Amino acid sequence: MRAVAVAAAALTVSVCAAVPAAAGAPGIDAARLGASIRAAAQAHFGLWDRARRASFASAWSRYRSASARMGGRDAVALEAIRLVASLRNAHTSIDDPQFAATRRWRLPFVLRYVDGAWIVTESRSREIPSGAELRAIDGVPAERFFATHRDLVFASSDAQARTLLEAEMRSVDGDAHPPRLSFDEGRELTPSANVADAFSPRVAFHWLVVDRVAYIAVPSFDGETFERDALTALKRFITADAIVIDVRGNGGGSTPVDFLELLTDRTLPWWKESTNAPLPARKPVVGQQIPPADGHYDGRVVVLADERCISACEDFVMPLVYGRRARFVGSRTAGSTGQPFVTQLDGGITLAVGSIQSSLPDGRPFEGIGIAPTDPAPLRAADVKAGVDAQLDRALAVAEAKPEMRAR
Repeated sequence: MRAVAVAAAALTVSVCAAVPAAAGAPGIDAARLGASIRAAAQAHFGLWDRARRASFASAWSRYRSASARMGGRDAVALEAIRLVASLRNAHTSIDDPQFAATRRWRLPFVLRYVDGAWIVTESRSREIPSGAELRAIDGVPAERFFATHRDLVFASSDAQARTLLEAEMRSVDGDAHPPRLSFDEGRELTPSANVADAFSPRVAFHWLVVDRVAYIAVPSFDGETFERDALTALKRFITADAIVIDVRGNGGGSTPVDFLELLTDRTLPWWKESTNAPLPARKPVVGQQIPPADGHYDGRVVVLADERCISACEDFVMPLVYGRRARFVGSRTAGSTGQPFVTQLDGGITLAVGSIQSSLPDGRPFEGIGIAPTDPAPLRAADVKAGVDAQLDRALAVAEAKPEMRAR
């Protein structure tokens, strides 16, 4: 990709793989690991503020006082997770592949926090259909479970952390067993390793209104395939009056600069970026913009996004919205982007440290806040249970209304 793509690239950071495997496994010294994490944060973390300094100082004090009496590897790693998660940044995480090796169970559905509860929104399970409400995890009410284990989640806000309940399930007191999940109507399920991922994402496209309003769903920007397929779809609909781009659930990857350039008829703004890290993962982009490509799309654009849109997905949404190129239907995005500084620690552990502070083009804060929709359309539990995609219906209505793209 061109220079802006390299400069703006945002990694998809694992937020659920963080705990080493077997207790007593060799190669982990608690004091050494903690000191390495602290040194990396001090040298490379680029999002320090008063709250994060206080949170990290408290977590470091706890870690240091507990390090001498920590037991096996799992106990050490659990405290390391708390230390790293105290920085409250989704692009700052710690990962050990041994953890994933002993926790291969998968959920055959997608859990979303909707109307004050965790609801299954998409499912491949006959036992747990869409619309089912999660009530308890290993007998603990879901809300209490979340509150108890919030400090084990790498998230930039509590709202984002609620989308990562599965991450908490994998980091409970070093216990690798699959959790027993209890739902409404007496339904229960214990995840298994013998199931496929809930869904295999791919770009999908079709007409919403034949020859007038097109639809392109891009569930990820991880790797070249998704942007390539999105470009193919966009070229197919290049004469459409309007296009709805659905990036709900898009966890990021690499900034889709080629897709943005073909989708816009005007120069788009970029983030205002800064860092106080001596060695950031990349230099801040100063005054960089995204120009339209030759043969670009001239019709109306509506972006459909939600709270799971993060990182490179937000790199996609922000320029379109703040460049007055698109209307944004859905709910506020996650609020975290930028490429982390990545380093290897003892025992094969990988530490990623967010090194860039990104603000909106007008200078307003973004981290932990996200991008607000121009046309709010929050997901509703009643719609999920009824099998209705009211958010898409709203996006189609906005696309057909020929709205003026207004500044934020």
